[in-house]
Amino acid sequence: MGLKESLREIAVILSILGGVLMLILGALELIGGAVWYFGHHMWTCPHMWNHMWTAPLLMGIQVPYRAIIVLICGIVALIGAKRLPDPAWSIVLIILGAIAGGIGGLLALLGGAIGIAAKYA
Repeated sequence: MGLKESLREIAVILSILGGVLMLILGALELIGGAVWYFGHHMWTCPHMWNHMWTAPLLMGIQVPYRAIIVLICGIVALIGAKRLPDPAWSIVLIILGAIAGGIGGLLALLGGAIGIAAKYA
């Protein structure tokens, strides 16, 4: 196994790990926002039972948008991990990692950077 193949495998593994972590952390952030919202709604007006039924409708307004962005970045990172070391997908992974942030974004960013190195090694 040569240098290109080993770099490609490292890039794919890092990108998959980054995508999975982005999905997990984005889902946890989304669930945490929902739990906080419903808990806050229940404690602030427990005597108004009619308002509790409007909470799912209001939930769309209270969704943490960062969680949705991280989930989308995680899905695209998993799709892009299969297409490494294509330079276009490597650049996409670098941009997604920078947008998503966190440990998952960092792993996707490193996977994209190593994917570029694997292409030109």
